[in-house]
Amino acid sequence: MSVQEVQAAIEATFQGNQEAISFLMAFGETDAAWGVSLEILRTSPGPACQFYAANMLYTKVSRHWDTLAPAARQELGTALFGLFDAMAMGETTADSTVRKRFCLLLATLCARSTGDDSINFSTLIKQLLACASAAATAAGQGTNVFSALMLSLEMAAVLPGAVSLRDLSNQQRDTLDQVILAAQDQIFAFLQYVLLDSTPVWAIQQAALKVLQEWAARGTARITLGDAHTKLSRVYSALISALCVSDTALGEILQGNKDTAEQLLLTREAANTLKGFLEVSEYPRTSDRDEAAEALLNGLCASAKTYGTTMALSDDDTSHALVSLATSYVQHELDLVAKGSPAALQFVKLLLCMTRDPRLGISGLCLDPWLDVQAVPLADRHPSMGAELYAEILAVLLDQCSYFQASDIVPQVSLDVAGDAFSFILAAAEYARHRTPPDVDGISSLRESAKDVFITCYYQLRVAYFDRIVAMADVSAPWNRLECALFAVRCVCKEASDWVKRARRAEQRRNAAQNSSRPLTPRESADIDRTSDLLVGVLARLCGQSLDGAYHALEHPLVQKQAALVYVAYRLLLAPPASRATGDVEPGKDQTGLLLPALERIIEAFLVPAASHSAARSFGELCGSLAETLADIPPALDLVLLALPKAFEGIEGDLQAGKESLGFVVEAGARVFTAVKDKVVAARYVQSFIEPIVGEVINRTAKAARTSVDAEVVALHLSLLAQFVRFLDSLPDTPGGVAIRNTLSLMWPHLRAASAAFPEHEDTITALCNLYSKMLLVLKASAAEHVEALLQDLVGLFEAHGYSATFRTLSAAMEVFGKHQGTHSVFSSILHRFSQHLTNPNAVGNPDLIRNYFHAMQQTVLFCPAALFETDQNTVEVSLNILVMSISTGQLEREATRAALQYLRTMLQHSRKAHTARILSAVVPMGVAIVVACLTAISGKAPEMLHHSFIEAMYDLLVRFIEDDVKAELPPQRGAQGWLAEGLHAPEITSVLSSGKELELLHALLLRVVEVPSKKQQFKQIMKDLARLFASGHNREDWMTDYLRDNNLPT
Repeated sequence: MSVQEVQAAIEATFQGNQEAISFLMAFGETDAAWGVSLEILRTSPGPACQFYAANMLYTKVSRHWDTLAPAARQELGTALFGLFDAMAMGETTADSTVRKRFCLLLATLCARSTGDDSINFSTLIKQLLACASAAATAAGQGTNVFSALMLSLEMAAVLPGAVSLRDLSNQQRDTLDQVILAAQDQIFAFLQYVLLDSTPVWAIQQAALKVLQEWAARGTARITLGDAHTKLSRVYSALISALCVSDTALGEILQGNKDTAEQLLLTREAANTLKGFLEVSEYPRTSDRDEAAEALLNGLCASAKTYGTTMALSDDDTSHALVSLATSYVQHELDLVAKGSPAALQFVKLLLCMTRDPRLGISGLCLDPWLDVQAVPLADRHPSMGAELYAEILAVLLDQCSYFQASDIVPQVSLDVAGDAFSFILAAAEYARHRTPPDVDGISSLRESAKDVFITCYYQLRVAYFDRIVAMADVSAPWNRLECALFAVRCVCKEASDWVKRARRAEQRRNAAQNSSRPLTPRESADIDRTSDLLVGVLARLCGQSLDGAYHALEHPLVQKQAALVYVAYRLLLAPPASRATGDVEPGKDQTGLLLPALERIIEAFLVPAASHSAARSFGELCGSLAETLADIPPALDLVLLALPKAFEGIEGDLQAGKESLGFVVEAGARVFTAVKDKVVAARYVQSFIEPIVGEVINRTAKAARTSVDAEVVALHLSLLAQFVRFLDSLPDTPGGVAIRNTLSLMWPHLRAASAAFPEHEDTITALCNLYSKMLLVLKASAAEHVEALLQDLVGLFEAHGYSATFRTLSAAMEVFGKHQGTHSVFSSILHRFSQHLTNPNAVGNPDLIRNYFHAMQQTVLFCPAALFETDQNTVEVSLNILVMSISTGQLEREATRAALQYLRTMLQHSRKAHTARILSAVVPMGVAIVVACLTAISGKAPEMLHHSFIEAMYDLLVRFIEDDVKAELPPQRGAQGWLAEGLHAPEITSVLSSGKELELLHALLLRVVEVPSKKQQFKQIMKDLARLFASGHNREDWMTDYLRDNNLPT
């Protein structure tokens, strides 16, 4: 293949030519690719072709270096070193991407070369340093040495990565590490020259800093902070100085001077480089590290104006670099920060300013340091880093987490760089906020990240936390401030509630027992009382109490949403003050307190689109946790009754979007009404609650011209009824319980009508089957008269449409009525019809159908075995045929396969108690097929997660058929021994075995282990080991031979 043809193919790939791409991929695997790609790299004028050729060579060296003859390796290395010299002298031009790929290629090649080759790693470093030295000398004479310096720096940057190549041995890596360490001082001297002594060129300085970053990140030559301070002292000082741009330069940058703006690029790379040094651990810690950390701390403090400028200019990259350096400093030098030296206090002040950044993504990066500081014991912290600091942090978080509104815009801010640094940075924050568009998603993300910091603030401040927030949560405040205050209150709900409850309970136990446990201190008691009073005050105002007028902030959708969440977060404080004063943890049941006003406000929020979903969730949680309390308050029952129509009204006809919200409300109604002690009263509420749902089903079903929309509406209402009925499964057999069951029984004719009205809408039938299942489990015997007709309807639907949900109803019916003698013939007939339909191979390809079918069959074995085993129908045989088909398919679905195998195991277990002859006679003809399917699955056909199920099923099958009661009835060739002998010769098995010897060994292994029933764990482990051997392709003959010998098992 000629160079021109390959070059043309490379050019074609950039036009999206798939044939050219395929051609080059194939060509890259040939030996000819070595020479052709080298020639293109040396002679092609186009950077695209050069890069492709360099990358092809790099791939060849990475994957096929060992296949290249030593002489060819030497020739290739010599050619690449020559190309390195040509690039350095400018004789061969290459752009930055080509140079970087070429450097990676040459470094990778040299890392793989060993011995006395002239192309090894030492030679490469000598070449690099010689090139750098020559460039420095030529630069002093006024020669343009840009290409040589850039090539040297780019080569130095890839050296640490080349040492870490995966396929190198540990000895090779150690050797390369030693080579790099020996050259470290010379490399550092070169970098110092480039950064400080040569004519400053930004591209070259940036490349030098990239070298430092790479050397800080990789290998044994990693540069620590202490190393940088001692071995690169001038460079280290320059990097710290780069963090602090002069006032004059900052002023010019703010005025748009592009030449000066280059200094911020240097700041960015300096920050990234220092962060790399900082994150290299030093143990034991040295005095050099301490001095370096102090110097860096001072540099960070001096960077305040630089950071403010990047904030004002929205220079996200430089801001991110400075923030990352600052937060990393807290993480790695926490003790130094916590001691609170003057510089550390200034640094903490800077971090607070960074946390105020209006760019919320950057602000969120500053949260972890406050958690780190809090982890330091108070005794080891500066006094100002306790409550005082966290009060400031709380104020900042409340500002940052507030939604933006037009009234928050401040007048135009002027930026005076010459003034105080922190005044400037705060002014820059306001200046940037004025130009930063509202970021709703950013606030949500920041809030999620800030939750732990809010909790930390609470632990530091206790009641003072609520003092500050409640002042902000005044209902006369702007809506966004009120909303954020409620969020902050909700963030600490668990911690605040636990504190109050734990303290109260401890006091109650101490008073009751009159023991010597530590009483609450006056300060703790005051803290608890004040916390409770503040929170109850907030809840009361949210409920509209103690207000002297209308406050529009309370009506804002986001405030209503947050208020609904606060109600449920502090539900135990919705009790009246009297019961809390006595230390009751649960609300008083004889008084309503704030419960009714809170419920009313939540229900009102159903009609607010932005708040409806959260309100519905809160309603469900509130009713669920306080069901017994609400059940004793008649007005609360009326409110719960009102909630469902309001919820339907709130979703504005978008039933699918509001399905989850409606579910919360329905669940709430079920929990509360079933908790009513007078079940007759409860029955009336249940009927009133579900009446509109059933009514909608009746109306849609009765329409003459029904549409798909009607079917979807009916499906939703049926699913809501199923969710409601699910919570009625513990009804007592009292007159009240009977009344509720009678109410539910009224639905039967309407449900069957829905089944007849929408037979072709699967979602409707699925919802109906779920409801049928729940009703059968709840109504039990009172549903007996409807069961046969119901199941006949479902069989018809299944035979016409193949709906898998019909099996769920069958399973529920089997569980409830399987023990009733009169149902056996009905179940037998229905099972036979279901099973016959599934003999169609297309049905086996439906995993959901197979899973539900075998679950129903397992339920039959457990609850109504007579329907299977005491009948003239051949349902058992048909089910086993379906089982073999389902576990022998090309695609094994996990749950369907598990259900099939579990059915088999359940049936085998049942055969030990009853129906032995019937079960064994059905299983025997299928034994070989089941064994083959299990072995095939374990040998690689089935995913590993199914191996356990196949192994368990195979063991149960084989063991059952070597037990005495079975062996006496069967000749050997029809039992476990015969199945193994025949099954191991099946094509599916012999195709994965490597030899006849392996087949004999596997037969002996399985037979000998299975013959000892007590060896189940041994059998399972053997099969797992075999599965791993099949997957890895390792030698199985030796393993099996050794196992048989070691366990004294004859072959």
